[in-house]
Amino acid sequence: MSSGSRFSFDFGDISRRRHHKLTRQHSMSALTETVGCKAVMVGDSQAGKSALVNTFLEKDRLIEIYKPTTFDRYTTILDFDKHHIELNMWDTGGKPEYDFLRPLAYQDTDVAIICFDISQPTSLECISQKWFPEIRKHCPKCPVIVAGCKSDLRNDIHVMTRLTEMKMIPVSHDKGSTLASQIGAVAYVESSARTNTSGVREVFEMAALASIGKLNLQKSYVGLPNESKRLSITESLRFRKRAEVMTPKVRVKSMVIDKDRKSCLVM
Repeated sequence: MSSGSRFSFDFGDISRRRHHKLTRQHSMSALTETVGCKAVMVGDSQAGKSALVNTFLEKDRLIEIYKPTTFDRYTTILDFDKHHIELNMWDTGGKPEYDFLRPLAYQDTDVAIICFDISQPTSLECISQKWFPEIRKHCPKCPVIVAGCKSDLRNDIHVMTRLTEMKMIPVSHDKGSTLASQIGAVAYVESSARTNTSGVREVFEMAALASIGKLNLQKSYVGLPNESKRLSITESLRFRKRAEVMTPKVRVKSMVIDKDRKSCLVM
């Protein structure tokens, strides 16, 4: 083999590689603008708020010993298509003695996450009685996500026995989604820090996207129904497929809060 052939160059290949590199750099530049999102989480004490955010961030995967929260803040980055969102999460205390402090967390709220315990029916009732009115008082226009936590306890024998003695049952998926629809929430999600970590991620993905009016980019998002159709959000493909063929399509109630303001809040 001649030295000329040994060191020959394919200038066409070099050109293609350079074009590919420039194209990749151009596509990545679309993600350079970061939108800040402040997210505040509220709900009854021991509803599962801290376990939800810790599981999402893969911190202490599951905290077995309950430790009351006053205010905890966490930050992470989420990428959706061309949307680069810095999610600033506020985990607030749900005890009555924190009621006078919690309003301090509502400033500049873009999206609120109301958490309730599926194994505690009274925590669902508190959404309409306490948490939603409180949010609307301090954040009259922010989108709301309703998150049913501890879904693994819905069929737990000990929970069932305890509730049966009180003539109660765990919160059903339909009941949770119905309440979410009634208060005008943009999404309803169920999750478990023990058994449904994909649902945990959905909560925060939907919250971040709802804050910029792009909730439809979340793959499992179906949308809350109008009063005539009781279809809610789940991570399940069968619900997504059902929504695709449904006529008319379910009404997606989402809103953009001040497009020019690049901040977001999840409760």
